[in-house]
Amino acid sequence: MVLEPLLYAESAGVSGVGLLVAVAFWTWLWGPIGLVLATPLTVCVVVFSKYLPQLDFIGVLMSDQPVMESNIRYYQRLLALDPAEATEIVEEHLKTHAPEQIFDAVLIPALNYARRDRDLGRLTEDGEQFVFRATREILDDLKNLQPDSSSGPSDRQEMAMDANDFAVTLAKVRILACPARDEADELALHMFRQLLESTRYEVEVMSDAVLAEL
Repeated sequence: MVLEPLLYAESAGVSGVGLLVAVAFWTWLWGPIGLVLATPLTVCVVVFSKYLPQLDFIGVLMSDQPVMESNIRYYQRLLALDPAEATEIVEEHLKTHAPEQIFDAVLIPALNYARRDRDLGRLTEDGEQFVFRATREILDDLKNLQPDSSSGPSDRQEMAMDANDFAVTLAKVRILACPARDEADELALHMFRQLLESTRYEVEVMSDAVLAEL
C-alpha cells in the first residue's frame, strides 16, 4: 500500500493520494488479490472516466493533472472580480515561463473566453470591460512581475542586447498597429508591442475607439 503509490502513481497518470485510496479499497474488497490488481484496475477506471461523461468526476478525483489550466483559473478569478489573485496566477506562471508564453497560454485565451461569453450572453458588458481593464493593468505591470535573475541574462535578453547594438546604426522602424474588432484585439497588439521592445521596431497601437470613429 505504501510502495505502489510511490513507484507507480506518476507513470500511471494517477495522483499518489488517489492511488493509495484505491489500493486500500481494492484490498478491502478482494484481499491480497485486490492488492496485486489495484494499480491496473484503478488505471482502467481512470481511462474509462475520460470517455464516459457519467464517470467524469472519477477522473477529476484520481487524475494527477491539475483540475484547471492557468488560463481558466486566471479568467475565473477575473469573473469573480478578484484581480489580485489573477495577478498572482500570472506571477506564478512567470517563474517558469517567458513573457511571450504568458501571452499565448494565459492572457490571450482569457480575452477569447470573455469575447465568446459576451457574444453568447453569458457575460455582461461591465464584466467584459472588467476583464479587459484588469488585463491591461497586468500588462502595464508585467515588467515588475518578472522575477529577478541573478545568473546573468537569458538567451532572449542576450538576443535583445545584440539587437540593440545592431540598431544603433539603424533608424527605428515605426509600425502602426490597428485592432481588427474591439479592445481584446487592442490588448493583443499591446502584448505584441512589448515583445518588440528593445529592438529596432517601435510599435504604436491605435485605440479601438479611434478606429471605430474612423
